[in-house]
Amino acid sequence: LDQEPMLAARVTIEDGICLLLDVDDIDRFLQFNQLQDGGAQLTQRRQVLLEGLAASLQLVDPLGKNGNTVDRAPKDDLVFLRLVSLPKGRKLLSRYLQLLPPDDELVRVVCMAIFRHLRFLFGGLPADPGAAETTNDLAKMVAFSVHGMELKALAACLASVVCSAEHPPL
Repeated sequence: LDQEPMLAARVTIEDGICLLLDVDDIDRFLQFNQLQDGGAQLTQRRQVLLEGLAASLQLVDPLGKNGNTVDRAPKDDLVFLRLVSLPKGRKLLSRYLQLLPPDDELVRVVCMAIFRHLRFLFGGLPADPGAAETTNDLAKMVAFSVHGMELKALAACLASVVCSAEHPPL
């Protein structure tokens, strides 16, 4: 798969969709069943699946685990850019944001990656109506996610725009 990066991106997207379907199944099961432990094990499994998807998307957290900044190389977002270059990848990312709890650190990490590449993602709408709709849906989901962020996470996202090598599409 190293020789075919776009094939690898498509495989990663399909795997990600399967993970999100598993998360949907857990949510549905928790909604309609009363569990003795209150669903703690399933909730933990759900979080592990969501974190696993972040790992497979190779999202880099510039703030690191303890809040200290981490130096990023330009190639750090290469996998992310390949995934979101495809409409199905943008759809995966939108659905991922939708399933993340609003106060989760992963929301900030995903939004920071998106904000670093605003021009790439939103610089111009694709000619294909389906791809354009997917891009608009992602923009709406990002706006919804940012709306629910705490000030510190929002500031980190805005810093991603300022520190990005790309100029925002204004």
